[in-house]
Amino acid sequence: MIKFSHNEKKEEDTLTSSLNISNKTSRLAEHVSHHLCIIRLAEMINDVFSQVIFVQFSKSVLVLCTLVYSVPRMTVTDIATLASYIICMFMEIFYYCWAGNEVTLKSAGFGDKIYNMDWVLMTNSEQKDLLMIMKRSTKPIKLSSSFLVTLSLESYSNVSIKIKTRTTDD
Repeated sequence: MIKFSHNEKKEEDTLTSSLNISNKTSRLAEHVSHHLCIIRLAEMINDVFSQVIFVQFSKSVLVLCTLVYSVPRMTVTDIATLASYIICMFMEIFYYCWAGNEVTLKSAGFGDKIYNMDWVLMTNSEQKDLLMIMKRSTKPIKLSSSFLVTLSLESYSNVSIKIKTRTTDD
C-alpha cells in the first residue's frame, strides 16, 4: 500500500480541485458557445424560411377568410364537407404559431434560469459570460413570417378572432 505524505495529499487535492474548476469553465464555455449557435440558427431560420412561411401563412389565412365569408351562402352538406378543410387550415396556422411561441418563451425565460443558478460561486470571467447571456436573453428569439407577423399564439388568436368576427358580422 502506498502512503502519501501530507504535502502530496494536499497537492493531489489542489490538482483535483483545479481540474474540477477547469472542467466547469470548459462546460460553461460550451454552453455559451451553444447559446450563440442557437441564436445564429434562429436567425438563419428566419432568413431562409420567413418568406416561405409568409406565403404559406397568407395563403392559409386567405383561404380561411374566403371560406368563412362564403359559408352563409352554402348548404348544410357543403358546410359539412368543408369543415374538415377549415379545421386543417386552422391547424396549419396553429403549428407555425405554436412553434414560434415556444421558441420565444424558452428564450425569454433563459435569463431567469441563469439568475437562479449558483453564479455567485463562479469566477468573475464566468460571471461576465453569464451576464452577457442574460443581457442577450432580454431580447427573446422571435420567429416571423417575412417581418410582418411574429409567429406566436397571440398572432394565431388574432387571426382566429378576426375570422370569427367576420362571420358574425355577415
